[in-house]
Amino acid sequence: MGCAVTALAPADAAAGDKGGREPELVLLDLAGLADKELDAVASRLGKVGAPPLLLLHDGEASLQTASLPPCDGLANRGDGNAALGMAIAAVLGSKQRSGATGNETPGRGTGPEAAVVNAAGILGRRGLLEFAVEGAGVGLWDWRLEDNSMAVNEFWAGMLGYRLAELEPLGLATFDRLVHPDDKPASDRITARYKALEIDTHQLELRMRHKDGHWVWILDRGRITERSVSGAPIRISGMHFDISSAKESELALQQSRDLLRLCVKSASLGLWDYHFDSGQASFSPEWVKMYGYAPGEVEALAGEGFRSLWHPEDRLRSDALMAACAEGRAERYECEGRIRHRDGRWIWFLAQGEIVERDGKGRPLHMVGTHLNISERKRAEADLAALVEQKQILLLELQHRVKNNLNLVISLLNLEMGRLPAGLENTVLRKTATRIHSMSSIYERLYAGPGLAKIGLGAYLGDLSRDLYTTCVTDPDSIGLVTELVDFQAEPKLAMPLGLILNELLTNAFKYAFPDGRRGRVAVRLLRDGEDCALLVEDDGVGFPPNPAPPQGDKLGSLIVESLARQIGGEIRRTGPGARVEILFKDAP
Repeated sequence: MGCAVTALAPADAAAGDKGGREPELVLLDLAGLADKELDAVASRLGKVGAPPLLLLHDGEASLQTASLPPCDGLANRGDGNAALGMAIAAVLGSKQRSGATGNETPGRGTGPEAAVVNAAGILGRRGLLEFAVEGAGVGLWDWRLEDNSMAVNEFWAGMLGYRLAELEPLGLATFDRLVHPDDKPASDRITARYKALEIDTHQLELRMRHKDGHWVWILDRGRITERSVSGAPIRISGMHFDISSAKESELALQQSRDLLRLCVKSASLGLWDYHFDSGQASFSPEWVKMYGYAPGEVEALAGEGFRSLWHPEDRLRSDALMAACAEGRAERYECEGRIRHRDGRWIWFLAQGEIVERDGKGRPLHMVGTHLNISERKRAEADLAALVEQKQILLLELQHRVKNNLNLVISLLNLEMGRLPAGLENTVLRKTATRIHSMSSIYERLYAGPGLAKIGLGAYLGDLSRDLYTTCVTDPDSIGLVTELVDFQAEPKLAMPLGLILNELLTNAFKYAFPDGRRGRVAVRLLRDGEDCALLVEDDGVGFPPNPAPPQGDKLGSLIVESLARQIGGEIRRTGPGARVEILFKDAP
């Protein structure tokens, strides 16, 4: 507002004139005022004469003196800068209306221009009114009810994008023109209550139109600063604060809360929070509804009463997980359990929570979390487990029947071989029987194993190698068998082709590698490096013949090996010395 304000501590009030522009207001700080200073203060203020006097006090006790001159206003230090600014505005507004300038009283000394001093030296030396206005971001207004005239400061006008001169002449009509239509009824009700002597102060949030057209959220505070002889208010003074940013934050926060509430409701989440020091817990309406209770019923079961709702099998596990989170051994609490519904049934839930507040020693104070009803999921899991178990039983029965049927076929082939003389037909039947046996052993392992999906490939190929060795080698002293097999789980669609391939390669090795009673050894190896695997069958016999074409009777065996290798996406390599066949394949073809 550009006015000069002199703020005096007792020592300043007793001092002589220092020269400078005449002050428009004298603010006397009564803090620490001693009795011996009263005369000096009164003498100094008597010289000032015309400028209004505002007393800054600490309470009624500091005003109990008859030596002080009459004042134009009082301000309590405990009310803060905003109230001080309001008091200054009221005093100055009264002075402006009366036409006093502060320079019309002759023969008085001048005080320091815009000197701001208090006993503690907090404010520094600058205009006190400017400090109150600028520091608090306050727009000051003063309303004279008898003629509806108004006085405001430049900051009040600036909040709405105007210069003060653009709004003059100022009056209640100016305010009515700028206020939002939806907020004017509330403002009118406050005015009516002032006039009805129902209130002495007010506070209201409203919107006022900015010069560029948008709405500015204003916090309006005011109080009666002058009354008539009858006690009716004739002047009301106050302040405006721009709270648009706070309102935007409040709106964003409310939108976030609404979105969170919608998400919680859509996800059927129940919210809870727990205070470790008191043992008190509170629950959202969704949480209470989840378990069939009325609001307040669950809170009444705090502590052990609430724990009694938990299923006994879940309670200790939850306590251990909660303790780990509280002690900092786990970042968050997560537990599946059951709580008894009000109607007696058990509700499966997933509880999740985190510590949100700890004291200076790291001890937990406050924890918040959610409950998700997972009863439907648990029922689906139980149904699925029952279905899987039923399927396993059916598959076991099927595998058992397939194995028995294959064994029946092998028995029939053995009967036919017994009736036929040695020769090509007998040899063909024997080879067929061994091939069927390699497939039958797959089902035997699946039936006897713990699972239905995979078997131990190394163990299966090892057993198959020993069975073929027993069947094909009549003199174990002349031909030996060595197996080095890495055992890992493989699906039947990989194990069965490898078993048939091994059957053909071993049978040929035992039959052709050691003619005329030659002694030797056959080795079977299964190697694995990540997904890369290899099945090797090698011997130290006579090796492959110069003509790579197999004998007439073994063409089918070669075709079987090549076809099965392609089926598993494998590659065949044949090398020497002796005969070495390597089947390269992946673990998951």
